[in-house]
Amino acid sequence: MEGLYPKEILPEDNYIIIDRDDYTEDLYFSRRAIANDQLADDLGDVRIDAIITSSQDLYGLSLNLLGRFNAEHNFYIVDNKSGLLDLWAPGMDIPDPENIEYEYEKCALLFLELSKINGCDYPYHYSNSEYNGRGKVIHSPIKCNYWHYELKFIDNDGKEITRDSKKWKRSAAKSFIKSYLKKHIKLVKPDYKLLDESFYIKIV
Repeated sequence: MEGLYPKEILPEDNYIIIDRDDYTEDLYFSRRAIANDQLADDLGDVRIDAIITSSQDLYGLSLNLLGRFNAEHNFYIVDNKSGLLDLWAPGMDIPDPENIEYEYEKCALLFLELSKINGCDYPYHYSNSEYNGRGKVIHSPIKCNYWHYELKFIDNDGKEITRDSKKWKRSAAKSFIKSYLKKHIKLVKPDYKLLDESFYIKIV
């Protein structure tokens, strides 16, 4: 145990859902690696099996915005049975750090620059035609982590690619997402900035 659960990553009464897209530069995400060794392939890129456990993870990849959430906060693991991994919204109760049970487990970490994925177009092909999709990060705060995001992918028609999308769209997105993540996820912790408070604190 490493003391109380970190209060600085919990929601607060004056926090809002971040639905702006005008992020500044030098903002980064982090996530736990699946493995702790042999993270890179022979070309130096991160292995896809170090990023995700299955293709299902591609449809809403969990990320944590670095800032008040620091890299080491990834080591705090909360059991899903607690209900604390459920989505949080303004007005909901905020858990007391003294009542949060967790495991503290160090691991290798992965890092991804927000500007490399958010709003970035990507090509995919189907039936000899080329389409453009787009990556988008969505603020999805959970009860034990306000700084939780999900990486989504939007198809040529502006619709989110999900587990229920047509098979060809899922296949095209899967191929792109894997190669894209391998290219842009890094193993070295970057220098990062704090998100401006105007993004997440309610204006009274």
